[in-house]
Amino acid sequence: MTNTRDLYIREHIVPLFDYTFNQMSKNVLEKWFEIPATTLDQIEYRQLILKGFISNKALFDTFSYSATDFYDTYQIVFHPDLHIYRSRDIVRYYSSGTFRNRILGDLIHVCTFFYHLKHKLLDDIDIQAFPTSYQKELVFLCQFLDAFNLSTFMKSIGKGRFGLRQVMSFIELLVKRQKNKQTERFFNALQQFEVYMSLAIGIHKNGFVFPKVGGRQLNVQQAYHPYIESPVAANFYTEKQVILITGANMSGKSTLLKTVSLCVFLAHLGLAIPAKSAIIPFFNHFSIMIDHNDDLASGYSHFMMEIKRLKEVVLHAQKGEACFAIFDELFKGTNMEDAAQISKITIQGLMGFQTSLFFITTHIHELKEAVEVQRHEVETWYLDCDVQQDVPRFTYQLKKGWSDLKIGQILFRLEGLTEMLLTKPQDPFNRTNLVD
Repeated sequence: MTNTRDLYIREHIVPLFDYTFNQMSKNVLEKWFEIPATTLDQIEYRQLILKGFISNKALFDTFSYSATDFYDTYQIVFHPDLHIYRSRDIVRYYSSGTFRNRILGDLIHVCTFFYHLKHKLLDDIDIQAFPTSYQKELVFLCQFLDAFNLSTFMKSIGKGRFGLRQVMSFIELLVKRQKNKQTERFFNALQQFEVYMSLAIGIHKNGFVFPKVGGRQLNVQQAYHPYIESPVAANFYTEKQVILITGANMSGKSTLLKTVSLCVFLAHLGLAIPAKSAIIPFFNHFSIMIDHNDDLASGYSHFMMEIKRLKEVVLHAQKGEACFAIFDELFKGTNMEDAAQISKITIQGLMGFQTSLFFITTHIHELKEAVEVQRHEVETWYLDCDVQQDVPRFTYQLKKGWSDLKIGQILFRLEGLTEMLLTKPQDPFNRTNLVD
């Protein structure tokens, strides 16, 4: 199960990888980001294909086509009346100038699109750079186009000799492949090819790196959020199951959570990530909730939603699934005493799921004295804030330990609220000087 709504994948991340040429391929690309790989082998397979495209990066500059040409070709080759043109009646139809011009235009369009597609797409690609099973897909794309004897037809077109015999021969080839479903398979494979190449272009242009997925440790070096202008990179390492993160408001906790979550999730899509290097455990279940919202549609308050989501994660973990979950300011919807007590129970329980990883940000300073924290059985990190001359300066640097900074009091005082609220208000009517 996957809950990554708060990462804004479609809005912020997909555009970094979208170099598709038509809406059909773009739809396939967007679907790619919705379903993570289910096995380590699948992650490795996707990485190998993408690395194959990057090693063929000359394609990035040479491969292109018009979306209009693609859609026109698609409609022609899947036209339901195509088989009619194959019959003997083609001779009678062909005698009509209107029909002749239309069918000639359509078939020349398809032939030209296929011809240029093959030369831009497949002639210069090093198929050996890809894993064996994907090489078969590339071979199929080549064989499908080669079967049309495109060079011969293009010569006839160039000399103005694309006549009835050529029309009947080309239609025969189209109908045969439409009937045995090869045409459908070809366009599906072409869209998949384009999606892989689009992803590879995004990886290359953004300078992302492929992580190693597997093992128990999470080790991410110089990770950053690619949607943020001038981001501060973070280094993060842990082998613990529970990570507590503290820090003042506006110190960058939410951004850190989104950065780590994004790296973990992209890795499970088989993609490269915005970091210098990374080792990331394999997870089956993702639950990422960072932006706090009440579920008004179902009538749940924020606190009740947290309870429901925590229960969902625990149920998955109890089934033996490796869970990656983010709990931002857990139990902030209840009073501090209540939140502290159930947070301790939550931490104790989550520590038992050895293959899972749980990030919890908190303002509950009482948790610092928890036995698990004191014994270093859970990881503790904080976002640094430097106070100079009573003015907070956010460094956005992640450090090991616990933040005891009470920045709320500083900001309260800087706004002059302490003086305003403790100074006795003046009487606008000066009633203290009135004489009975």
